[in-house]
This record gives sequence, C-alpha cells and structure tokens, in this order.
Amino acid sequence: MDGANSQGEGDRAAADERSAIVFVHGNPTWSFTWRHLIAALRGGHRCIAMDHLGFGLSDKPEHVLTPSDRTAHLGQLLDHLAVQKVTLVVEDWGGPIGLAWAMENAPRIERVVVLNSWCWSVAGDPHFERFSAFMGGRFGRFLIKTFNAFARFVLPKAVGHRLPRQVHQHYLAPFPTRQSRNACANFPKQIISESDWLSAVWSQRTKLTGVPVLLYWGRRDIAFRDDELKRWTEAFPHAEVHTDDRAGHCPQESAPERLLPLLQGFLQDPAQEGPRLMP
Repeated sequence: MDGANSQGEGDRAAADERSAIVFVHGNPTWSFTWRHLIAALRGGHRCIAMDHLGFGLSDKPEHVLTPSDRTAHLGQLLDHLAVQKVTLVVEDWGGPIGLAWAMENAPRIERVVVLNSWCWSVAGDPHFERFSAFMGGRFGRFLIKTFNAFARFVLPKAVGHRLPRQVHQHYLAPFPTRQSRNACANFPKQIISESDWLSAVWSQRTKLTGVPVLLYWGRRDIAFRDDELKRWTEAFPHAEVHTDDRAGHCPQESAPERLLPLLQGFLQDPAQEGPRLMP
C-alpha cells in the first residue's frame, strides 16, 4: 500500500523526494492494520505499508523465509520506490525487520516510531522461550495451520479488547488454507531460532544514535511487557515515551485515536526532550 498511489506522474516525482512514512507490520497482521493512521496522514505525507510475503494480499510461498530475508525484501521495495528519507513505524516482528534495514541505512532515517515490539535476543527468557516452544512446536504449528489459531485466537487476546467481527474477518481472510498459513506458523519458532540474527541487529543500535525516537506502548499486551519497554528506553534514553493502559499489542488497532495526535506532533516537531510518560 502506497499513500502516493493516487497522485499523477508529475506529483509522483515530487513524492519520491518527500520523507516517506514506512509502516512495517508483524505476525499475523498485514498492511490493513495501519489503515487508521494512513487515512489521517496520507494527505500530507507519503505513506508506504508493505505486506510481508505470506501475509495480507502478498504471495504465499511454501518455503521458509527468515527475518533477514524479509529485511532484504523491505530494502528492495524502498529502493524500487526511490525512497530516500524515511520515518519508520514498526510493531511486533516489524521491529527487528524494519530496524535491521534502518541500521544498515542510517543516513536515510529521519525518525523511528516503535509500537509494542522488540529487537534483541530473548533466548533464556522463560516468557518468550515457552511461547516460542509451544506455538513454534509441532502442536502449535498444527493449531495455526489447521485452525488459523494465531489470527483467530491469539491476535484478539493480544490486542487487549474484543475485535469487531468485521475487523477480525480482515485479519482472518489472508489465511484461507493450510498452505497460506506457512509464514504465520514459522514466525513463532523464529523468536528463539533467530537469536543470533537478533543479537547481531541489536548490536548495531548505536547507528541510530541521534535519530528522534517515539515509543508508544500498549500495556495490556500479553507478549511485550514493561521489561521490554525498559530495554527500549535504556537504549534510546532521549526517546519520547508514551504508555497506554487501555491499549494492547497493536496500539494502531486498539488506540488509533490516542496514538495519532502524538504521531502527528512527532512528525512536525522531532526535537528530543527526554522521556515523557503518559498515563
């Protein structure tokens, strides 16, 4: 999804020079999850939201793709679209995938917005080890591939509130068959199996020193806790930080009306003033 798609050819050249807002989703969501933010921002910004292969309206390959593969795909897309200046907005697996690209392209990064996510090895943390072992194991993969369990059951619980049926259907629709759920079923195992890659990505975080960072954290998340938020704030001590006790795993879904004004302000004035906590 490219927020510049409605422009004419003359305007497109100008759009390529504008700072683009690039949205990177996680599992099991897709570009649909950014709809509220894009609808409000696209009038003044070029908005780009990709679907990872295996998600949304993309192809559903049978082979296993690594997070590194997905970072390469993101880079190929942005190069194809001639995007030179980026405000990166990431959530869930979009964090390590998007930031891996950002750290290798630091001169192109204007701002970073992190919603509930992580970007480091969690090997040895029982909270993540148990989840990865269960959902990434034989029985978890069976549940995902047979019953679409990740999108059907895990996502609504993680969001922190009941998804309207029509909205939930949009998250279920990209996975109509067992084969179409391969990517969704592979990600949970990779939380631990890709620990070396995650460690390598996180080790490069100083490349983003000086880049304005906004952290918006839904505290009703069953996946990412205050422990992970603390890790982010320690790594980026000058980040603008907002916590939301009413939002869950996907603040862009559960709290767009509270997230959006903060995002708009951050886009207009990226000056760093140290952590600011919102109750």
